[in-house]
Amino acid sequence: MPNLTYNKLVIKNLTDEERKTIIREMQQGDDDSDFDFNNLIPMPKVLLDVNTGSTTIDGEKVNEWTTDENDKPKAITDEQRAEWLSKYGATNWYDWATKNWSVKWNASDVKANHDEERERLTYEFITPWSIPANIYEAFLKKYATLFPHMSVSLTYRFEDWEDDEYATMCHNCTHDSVSHTWDTVGFE
Repeated sequence: MPNLTYNKLVIKNLTDEERKTIIREMQQGDDDSDFDFNNLIPMPKVLLDVNTGSTTIDGEKVNEWTTDENDKPKAITDEQRAEWLSKYGATNWYDWATKNWSVKWNASDVKANHDEERERLTYEFITPWSIPANIYEAFLKKYATLFPHMSVSLTYRFEDWEDDEYATMCHNCTHDSVSHTWDTVGFE
Protein backbone atom coordinates (compact mmCIF):
# COMPACT_ATOMS: atom_id res chain seq x y z
CA MET A 1 0.00 0.00 0.00
CA PRO A 2 1.43 3.38 -0.96
CA ASN A 3 1.85 6.31 1.34
CA LEU A 4 -1.02 8.69 0.68
CA THR A 5 -0.93 12.37 -0.14
CA TYR A 6 -3.94 14.53 0.70
CA ASN A 7 -4.45 17.28 -1.87
CA LYS A 8 -6.70 20.32 -1.87
CA LEU A 9 -7.01 22.35 -5.06
CA VAL A 10 -8.79 25.68 -4.59
CA ILE A 11 -9.74 27.87 -7.55
CA LYS A 12 -10.99 31.38 -6.75
CA ASN A 13 -12.05 34.60 -8.45
CA LEU A 14 -14.17 32.95 -11.13
CA THR A 15 -17.41 34.11 -12.67
CA ASP A 16 -20.35 31.73 -12.58
CA GLU A 17 -19.81 30.82 -16.26
CA GLU A 18 -16.07 30.21 -15.74
CA ARG A 19 -16.79 27.98 -12.75
CA LYS A 20 -19.32 25.98 -14.80
CA THR A 21 -16.78 25.58 -17.62
CA ILE A 22 -14.17 24.06 -15.29
CA ILE A 23 -16.73 21.81 -13.58
CA ARG A 24 -18.01 20.52 -16.94
CA GLU A 25 -14.55 19.97 -18.43
CA MET A 26 -13.13 18.23 -15.37
CA GLN A 27 -16.10 15.81 -15.24
CA GLN A 28 -15.85 14.65 -18.87
CA GLY A 29 -14.53 11.22 -19.65
CA ASP A 30 -14.94 7.57 -18.77
CA ASP A 31 -14.35 8.07 -15.06
CA ASP A 32 -17.26 9.15 -12.85
CA SER A 33 -14.92 11.41 -10.88
CA ASP A 34 -15.40 15.15 -10.47
CA PHE A 35 -11.66 15.61 -11.08
CA ASP A 36 -10.18 13.18 -13.61
CA PHE A 37 -6.51 13.65 -14.54
CA ASN A 38 -7.29 12.33 -18.03
CA ASN A 39 -9.16 15.57 -18.74
CA LEU A 40 -5.87 17.46 -18.44
CA ILE A 41 -3.30 14.90 -19.59
CA PRO A 42 -5.01 11.90 -21.22
CA MET A 43 -3.36 8.53 -20.73
CA PRO A 44 -3.05 6.59 -24.02
CA LYS A 45 -5.70 3.86 -23.91
CA VAL A 46 -3.34 1.22 -25.33
CA LEU A 47 -1.13 1.52 -22.23
CA LEU A 48 -4.02 0.93 -19.80
CA ASP A 49 -4.07 -2.77 -20.62
CA VAL A 50 -0.34 -3.39 -20.23
CA ASN A 51 0.51 -5.46 -17.15
CA THR A 52 3.90 -5.12 -15.52
CA GLY A 53 5.83 -7.42 -13.23
CA SER A 54 7.05 -10.85 -14.16
CA THR A 55 5.28 -13.75 -15.79
CA THR A 56 6.12 -16.63 -18.09
CA ILE A 57 4.46 -16.87 -21.50
CA ASP A 58 5.22 -19.85 -23.73
CA GLY A 59 8.30 -20.64 -21.63
CA GLU A 60 9.69 -17.11 -21.87
CA LYS A 61 9.93 -14.71 -18.92
CA VAL A 62 8.43 -11.30 -19.72
CA ASN A 63 8.06 -8.07 -17.73
CA GLU A 64 5.23 -6.50 -19.75
CA TRP A 65 2.19 -8.21 -21.28
CA THR A 66 -1.42 -7.79 -22.25
CA THR A 67 -4.21 -10.33 -22.35
CA ASP A 68 -6.20 -11.48 -25.36
CA GLU A 69 -10.00 -11.72 -25.58
CA ASN A 70 -9.83 -15.02 -23.61
CA ASP A 71 -7.73 -13.44 -20.82
CA LYS A 72 -4.68 -15.39 -21.99
CA PRO A 73 -1.41 -13.50 -21.40
CA LYS A 74 0.21 -12.14 -24.56
CA ALA A 75 3.78 -10.79 -24.56
CA ILE A 76 4.47 -7.25 -25.75
CA THR A 77 6.57 -7.39 -28.90
CA ASP A 78 9.79 -5.46 -29.35
CA GLU A 79 8.08 -3.55 -32.18
CA GLN A 80 5.18 -2.53 -29.91
CA ARG A 81 7.60 -1.52 -27.17
CA ALA A 82 9.66 0.65 -29.58
CA GLU A 83 6.54 2.24 -31.08
CA TRP A 84 4.99 3.07 -27.70
CA LEU A 85 8.24 4.38 -26.30
CA SER A 86 8.66 6.64 -29.33
CA LYS A 87 5.01 7.76 -29.41
CA TYR A 88 4.16 7.97 -25.67
CA GLY A 89 7.51 8.01 -23.88
CA ALA A 90 6.57 4.85 -21.99
CA THR A 91 5.60 1.23 -22.62
CA ASN A 92 3.09 0.74 -19.82
CA TRP A 93 0.51 2.67 -17.76
CA TYR A 94 2.69 2.89 -14.64
CA ASP A 95 5.72 4.45 -16.29
CA TRP A 96 3.51 6.78 -18.34
CA ALA A 97 1.51 7.94 -15.28
CA THR A 98 4.54 8.62 -13.08
CA LYS A 99 6.20 10.55 -15.91
CA ASN A 100 3.13 12.55 -17.02
CA TRP A 101 0.96 12.87 -13.89
CA SER A 102 3.79 12.74 -11.31
CA VAL A 103 1.85 9.96 -9.55
CA LYS A 104 0.97 6.39 -10.48
CA TRP A 105 -2.84 6.58 -10.13
CA ASN A 106 -5.57 9.06 -10.90
CA ALA A 107 -7.13 11.09 -8.09
CA SER A 108 -9.17 9.00 -5.66
CA ASP A 109 -11.79 9.83 -3.04
CA VAL A 110 -12.53 13.10 -4.84
CA LYS A 111 -14.73 15.54 -2.99
CA ALA A 112 -15.85 18.59 -4.94
CA ASN A 113 -17.31 21.74 -3.47
CA HIS A 114 -18.68 24.32 -5.89
CA ASP A 115 -19.23 27.35 -3.64
CA GLU A 116 -21.07 29.90 -5.78
CA GLU A 117 -21.48 32.38 -2.94
CA ARG A 118 -17.72 32.55 -2.30
CA GLU A 119 -16.95 32.27 -6.04
CA ARG A 120 -14.67 29.29 -5.70
CA LEU A 121 -14.23 25.63 -6.52
CA THR A 122 -12.54 23.20 -4.20
CA TYR A 123 -11.39 19.70 -5.10
CA GLU A 124 -10.03 17.48 -2.36
CA PHE A 125 -8.51 14.16 -3.40
CA ILE A 126 -5.92 11.55 -2.53
CA THR A 127 -2.89 10.50 -4.60
CA PRO A 128 -0.27 7.82 -3.94
CA TRP A 129 3.28 8.71 -2.92
CA SER A 130 3.37 12.33 -4.02
CA ILE A 131 1.56 15.40 -5.29
CA PRO A 132 0.36 15.49 -8.90
CA ALA A 133 2.67 18.38 -9.81
CA ASN A 134 2.32 17.85 -13.56
CA ILE A 135 -1.47 17.91 -13.23
CA TYR A 136 -1.29 21.20 -11.34
CA GLU A 137 0.93 22.64 -14.08
CA ALA A 138 -1.41 21.34 -16.81
CA PHE A 139 -4.40 22.87 -15.01
CA LEU A 140 -2.63 26.23 -14.90
CA LYS A 141 -1.53 25.98 -18.52
CA LYS A 142 -5.09 25.25 -19.64
CA TYR A 143 -7.02 27.74 -17.50
CA ALA A 144 -4.67 30.56 -16.45
CA THR A 145 -4.68 32.11 -19.90
CA LEU A 146 -8.46 31.68 -20.26
CA PHE A 147 -9.17 33.14 -16.82
CA PRO A 148 -6.12 35.31 -15.94
CA HIS A 149 -7.83 36.78 -12.87
CA MET A 150 -8.31 33.40 -11.14
CA SER A 151 -6.13 32.25 -8.29
CA VAL A 152 -5.23 28.60 -7.83
CA SER A 153 -3.64 26.90 -4.85
CA LEU A 154 -2.71 23.28 -4.31
CA THR A 155 -2.22 22.56 -0.65
CA TYR A 156 -1.00 19.09 0.21
CA ARG A 157 -0.06 16.97 3.18
CA PHE A 158 1.67 13.61 3.23
CA GLU A 159 0.04 11.07 5.53
CA ASP A 160 3.13 10.73 7.70
CA TRP A 161 3.31 14.48 8.39
CA GLU A 162 1.98 15.97 11.59
CA ASP A 163 -1.58 17.34 11.40
CA ASP A 164 -0.38 20.94 11.21
CA GLU A 165 2.26 20.30 8.52
CA TYR A 166 1.40 21.12 4.93
CA ALA A 167 2.85 22.77 1.85
CA THR A 168 1.23 24.93 -0.83
CA MET A 169 1.86 25.66 -4.49
CA CYS A 170 0.14 28.86 -5.52
CA HIS A 171 -0.66 30.85 -8.67
CA ASN A 172 -1.91 34.43 -8.45
CA CYS A 173 -2.63 34.10 -4.71
CA THR A 174 -2.22 36.26 -1.67
CA HIS A 175 -1.27 34.69 1.64
CA ASP A 176 -4.74 35.40 3.02
CA SER A 177 -6.45 33.67 0.08
CA VAL A 178 -4.89 30.24 0.73
CA SER A 179 -6.93 27.88 2.89
CA HIS A 180 -5.03 25.44 5.07
CA THR A 181 -7.97 23.65 6.64
CA TRP A 182 -9.31 20.33 5.46
CA ASP A 183 -13.08 20.43 5.07
CA THR A 184 -13.97 16.79 4.59
CA VAL A 185 -13.45 13.42 6.22
CA GLY A 186 -9.99 12.05 5.49
CA PHE A 187 -8.45 15.50 5.27
CA GLU A 188 -8.60 16.42 8.93
